[in-house]
Amino acid sequence: MSSKLLAVRCFRMGFAVMAALATGLFDFTEARAANSCPNTIVMPTGVGIGTASDVTTLNLLLSSSLYSTEAAELLYPLPLYVDPNAQIDYSRSIYAKIAPNSDGTSYVVTLHPRLWSDGVPLTADDFFYTYQLMMALGTNYTNYGVGGIPNLIKKFTVLDPEHFQIDLTQKSNPTWFTLGGLASFWPFPRHIWGKYSADEVFEHQSDPDFFRVVYGPYKLETLKLGRYASFIPNPLYPLHKPTQRLVIKFVESDGEALQGVQSGEIDLANLPFSVFEIGRNIKDTYLVHPTPPLIDNNIGVNFDDTSSPYFHDVRVRQAMEDAIDQKAIIKAALHGQGLENYNLVPPRPAVFNSPDARAGKFPVGFDPAKADALLDAAGYKIGPDGVRTNKDGVKIAITLLVASNQEYRIAMAEMVQREFLAVGIKLTIKQIDFNQLLATIFSNVAPWQAYLIGDTFGGYPSGELLYKTGGVENFGHYADAKMDRLIQENITEPGEQGLYNYEDYGAEQQPVIFLPLEIDTVLTHGDIAGVEQLNTPDTGWYPQYLNVKCHAGQ
Repeated sequence: MSSKLLAVRCFRMGFAVMAALATGLFDFTEARAANSCPNTIVMPTGVGIGTASDVTTLNLLLSSSLYSTEAAELLYPLPLYVDPNAQIDYSRSIYAKIAPNSDGTSYVVTLHPRLWSDGVPLTADDFFYTYQLMMALGTNYTNYGVGGIPNLIKKFTVLDPEHFQIDLTQKSNPTWFTLGGLASFWPFPRHIWGKYSADEVFEHQSDPDFFRVVYGPYKLETLKLGRYASFIPNPLYPLHKPTQRLVIKFVESDGEALQGVQSGEIDLANLPFSVFEIGRNIKDTYLVHPTPPLIDNNIGVNFDDTSSPYFHDVRVRQAMEDAIDQKAIIKAALHGQGLENYNLVPPRPAVFNSPDARAGKFPVGFDPAKADALLDAAGYKIGPDGVRTNKDGVKIAITLLVASNQEYRIAMAEMVQREFLAVGIKLTIKQIDFNQLLATIFSNVAPWQAYLIGDTFGGYPSGELLYKTGGVENFGHYADAKMDRLIQENITEPGEQGLYNYEDYGAEQQPVIFLPLEIDTVLTHGDIAGVEQLNTPDTGWYPQYLNVKCHAGQ
């Protein structure tokens, strides 16, 4: 899954949200009509992670959207359950044991007994089928290469129905391959899907009937593209079973979702920062801070842009970070709901942070005087127009792309704009459609200098896709031989030191300019419990832990 897409925070706030909260109109009878039983939980996608959006596919190998992945994983959950401290809980996983050899070139995986929803046993051969399907799809598999899957697999061997062995082409750090690779190796039913070609599987990615045989806590009841999806409990699921039917409503805005919570038609939704004080006072609701995913916010810069040679100078990049007052951004743009971040590895959960990061020791931080000194040393002096220029007439003038519907990121950008100007950097903010922004940085369909977006890191923040030379999500074309070496050591050598070396060097390098992290808040109806268990750091989504009493009047 593209980490850029996983990091979407398309908050539609401001006057639109306030107007929606002020009105009492919300039509949700259509999704409710399928089952009038009060034992139904209604929620949008993205609760605890990002703004709601539609579900467009239920095939996890083809999903490039966090929201489609969330829905599909209700049917085919992640085979590893990662708890809020980023530790594996095998009792909640499909895997019963993962045994690497001494150098991480071979892994034997033991499975817990599981049944498909049609009663057929789930076996190691279903994982082998997934591997074959990944290879047949090639780069159409949207997670291709993540955690070394499937490109580093030398041989996949089914040992017996409950065991399989994966041999790799190189040695590996077991933590990286387990959390980054095996954790998202979903099994699919060979006895159902195996009769289709890879092209036919692709064609059926939005066909509800194709996804009737599942192993997760839910079975698909209905998928109405652009409207809603409904799910019912899977009676053969052996772990924590949901007690309610689940409806995922595809809302058009956060205002619509909040209006639904206010009216009682939606049970829980994200609370936008701009209306935090208004939302927290909605009657018969309470607030929950769910387990946050591994995610950051950053200004990505284009090292290949010929008009911006200054991006190649680490002193300029450090000065950009030193010019930013993250505390002020948290207070104003995030309404106090945020954390400072200067590192390649987000500060939550802290288990992945180096000793220096945990102690808050970074080579950068808000210091305008230091920023001025670094820019002077780099040869950029403040000109008559207040913008720094070098001896060749190159001005540090940057156009920043920001998605037009991401209100809190626009607020961030406007604060950065003022802080940059104070040290002689001119920043022009260009708001564009989110999909256009993605097309621009993904495919370079138009020239660009910088963008403001976010990244998520799945189960392990190793960085090979984002910051290694030629990485598939290294959209700014950052290239540094030492960074490449540290990333390679991180993914091949056991232990945590490789990760620590990589992230500490990244804090010095600033391959992107880091911004504060938001702390998401979920506005929850008073009769809903279990929200604290909804999310996990690897963007897992577990609504089966939610519980709801009957709504009054139903």
